[in-house]
Parts: sequence; structure tokens; C-alpha cells
Amino acid sequence: FGIVQGGADPELRERSAKETDQLGFDGHGIGGLAVGETAPERDAAMRATIPHLNPAKVRYVMGLGDTDGLLAAIAAGADLFDCVIPTRLARHGKALTRRGDVSLKRAEWTAVSEPIEADCPCFTCRTYSAGYLRHLLTTGEMLGPRLLTIHNLTYTHSLLAEARATIIAGGYDAFRAGRLRLRRIE
Repeated sequence: FGIVQGGADPELRERSAKETDQLGFDGHGIGGLAVGETAPERDAAMRATIPHLNPAKVRYVMGLGDTDGLLAAIAAGADLFDCVIPTRLARHGKALTRRGDVSLKRAEWTAVSEPIEADCPCFTCRTYSAGYLRHLLTTGEMLGPRLLTIHNLTYTHSLLAEARATIIAGGYDAFRAGRLRLRRIE
């Protein structure tokens, strides 16, 4: 893949996208994002880049994996992502949920006998309570981050599957708006 750069500067992003697109790569990586810029800067950089790349070739946003960022990248026309967020957050005791990212290490989860999310289809939510996961995480048991990784990867996969289905049905903007309304960060 050809890698498009340009920092947070829309003009540099556009120029890099146009020039990289002319080089005939099989696809394009969009680099230099998810490295500390604000969400509005990230979104503006994607909007300045993606429209100038051939839509018949893969448009890959490198290192992007947070829910809001994924939804913004999809809205801008990105096709592919990779990121360590589901596993990194799990190692630190955080769960990705429809209502935001939650820290299971917080005391409020101690006596919770329900799963992280009642409607989550993952092995972790079907098998273990959030309180038990908190116990594993706070005692340093290595099973805790593994089970939380399963949940976070399932969440991310489900998010992208729902996004794909709503794109096909023509309702992505409403889906995205609904998801963003639900989210809160703890």
C-alpha cells in the first residue's frame, strides 16, 4: 500500500492523497492518525484524504480502533482498520460497550452478577458476570484480560457488522447518530 501522510493539515493531506493515488498502488494506507490529535482534527484529516483516493482500491486507516473514530472513518469512506485498542483496553480492565468504555476495576462492579452487556453474544458475557471479571482483574489473574479481550473483540466485530448492514440498507447516518448518542465515557 501507498501511505498517505500530512498530519492535521488538510492541504497536505489532500496533496499526499492525490499524489499517492497516482502511483498505482493496490490500496492506500492513511497514516499519521490516532497519535494524539483531537477527534475533530482526525475527522477533518480523513475527510481531506479519503475522497481523493480511488474508491475501487482499499482505503485503510492505520491504527484507528476506538468506536467514535471507526464510525467517523466509515462515514468518510474508509474500508479497513487495524488497532490494538480492544486488547490494550482489556489489559487495563476496560470494556468496550454500546454505552461507552467502562473500567471493570472500579468498585461499583464488585457485586454485579450480570454480564458486562446483557445482549452481548460473546463467550465472556454468556458465561461470566461483570463482578467475577472485576475479581479476576483486580487480583491480577491472567484470565481476566483474556476474557475481556474476547468481549472487546466481539464488540468491535459486531459494531462493524452492524455498520456494514446499515450501509447496505442505506441507513448508516442514522445508525452512527444513534450509536454516538448512546455512548458515554466513564
